[in-house]
Amino acid sequence: MHRLAQSFTDVAREIAGELAHEPMHWQGFNEAFQKMTRRVVFGDRAAGNAHLSDLLSELMSAGNKMPGEPAPGYDELISMIEGYLKDPEPNSLAALIADTPAPADVTPAGQVVHWLFAMGDTLGATRSVAWPRCRRISSSSGRCAPRWPPRTSPQPQASLR
Repeated sequence: MHRLAQSFTDVAREIAGELAHEPMHWQGFNEAFQKMTRRVVFGDRAAGNAHLSDLLSELMSAGNKMPGEPAPGYDELISMIEGYLKDPEPNSLAALIADTPAPADVTPAGQVVHWLFAMGDTLGATRSVAWPRCRRISSSSGRCAPRWPPRTSPQPQASLR
């Protein structure tokens, strides 16, 4: 088990608790997932930095960066990430980076960009598959309570009740 597993689980449980009392919509779910990602990677201080996630999304749409030429906003994103890495919070992935020697040709902030891409894009596909089956997210376990009986219609739902 990862040494920060309990911390990550606690963050996920808190985020699920924030969502548990309102009708579930994709935008709110996605914003909460991005907030959770920022907290796990950088710590609680990054929870409210939606600009970081928005900028990352813009860069993902622009294809990150062209060979030899940074995409607009890339330097700003790297600067934000470096700020979190210079003063990492305990129980965050950033704190582990600070404790891990990096070879001279590795830029830790550049690696973090790839982690954030994966959390924002790759896992989005997984969440999209699970989303229609979720009736609600339990605030105590952080888990999805499946819809029963399963919905067979392909019609989207505005909320999960």
